[in-house]
Amino acid sequence: MKSLAVVIGGLLVAASAVASEPEPASGLMGLGFHNDELTGVEKIMNMQAEAPARKGELTDALYIRTQERLANSFDHPIREQMAESTRD
Repeated sequence: MKSLAVVIGGLLVAASAVASEPEPASGLMGLGFHNDELTGVEKIMNMQAEAPARKGELTDALYIRTQERLANSFDHPIREQMAESTRD
């Protein structure tokens, strides 16, 4: 019974040793995909997104009206000719 416990204990120790030291894949040494650091451009874009709107940006109400007018323009069929006639 004691020998069975020793064998099981040895297997658990061996399994944990193998699991703690993974071998690197050939050809990919030093390559990592879990880089959480932001680039300079990403940092600047995040700062711009968090900053309040400055002069020149559309107000929410104006933006909504513009989008509604654009959506309504799709309700009308496209005309045969886009240019206006100058021969009246």
